[in-house]
Order: sequence, then structure tokens, then C-alpha cells
Amino acid sequence: MGARSIYEKICPACAGVVARAAERCPCGYGFGSEDADATQQSLDDEQLYETYLAARLDQGLEALELARAALRARPGDYGCAMRVMQHVHELQVLRRELEGQRAKLAVAPEAPARVGHRASPVPTDAFRAAQSERAEVVARRTAPGICSACGCPSAANGTRCTCGGPARSTPDIAADIARADSDSIDKP
Repeated sequence: MGARSIYEKICPACAGVVARAAERCPCGYGFGSEDADATQQSLDDEQLYETYLAARLDQGLEALELARAALRARPGDYGCAMRVMQHVHELQVLRRELEGQRAKLAVAPEAPARVGHRASPVPTDAFRAAQSERAEVVARRTAPGICSACGCPSAANGTRCTCGGPARSTPDIAADIARADSDSIDKP
């Protein structure tokens, strides 16, 4: 065991060394006094999990785009097509989990403020609106279309199904995605 300063403490969740005055570890664990309100810690944990799910959804979307690029490079590769479909399925599952977590947080009671507790900044309405728009873009991108040849689900903005048939790609879906992308880019 290495030497540790009297100005540091060990996080019980990740075993990381943090400053003794820290209220929260970078891993998300909240240090509180012995009489800390369990409801506040639970609410913090649920919000941290929501943040994790949102980040995981973004990572999944990036992985899907990489798989789609690989499929475009090798259109006849069945393995690439299966990876694209697997990523689409994983994104749908993650989206449902995130929606469930957000619904759970929406009905969670607000925890009473602790004496001497410095509350974290509350997101502004503009930030929440921007995040909502971003979530809608992700949802549209991962929403499946229907292949006109075999009837299987396919990516909404894909041009071919895994069977090789043309995917249903209506102009209004593509226009909605393009509009949402341009709106999210234009806003600061």
C-alpha cells in the first residue's frame, strides 16, 4: 500500500484516491455525512445511470455508422450485414432502456436539500430542449424501415436491405433527419 496524504481519502466504490473535501468521486460515488439522505444518493445514482445510458447510446450510434461504412465497402458480405442489424437491435434496446430510465426519473420525488449541501447546477430549459432534439435525431436514425422485397426491418436511411432488396426510404424520413441535423448544428 502506497503512502497517502492526510488530505486524501479512498472512494469505497472504485478505490480511487480523491481529495478529502470532495463531495463526489469522478466515478460518481457521492460522499456524504453519516446522516446523509439516502433518497438524494439514490436520485443521484439514477441520474448518473441516465447519463451513462445516453453516452452508451451515442457510442452505439457511432458503432452503427462504422458498421454501415464497412457494409458499403463490401455490400455482399453477409457478416457485415449481420453486424449492422445487430447494432440496430442493440440501439433499439438501449433507446428503450433510456426511455424507461427517463420515465423513472420523471416520477421520482425531488429529494429534500441537505443542510450544508451544495446543490449541483440545474440544466437550463434551453439545454434540455437541445438534448431532447438530439435524442429525437438518434431515435429517427435508429428507427427501422421495411424492406420492400422481403419485409424485413432495415435502417431508415439505408439504401439496401440485408437481402439485397431496396429498403423503404421515404423522402420525408430523410428530410426529417436532415432538418433535425441542420437544426442541431445551427444552434449554439
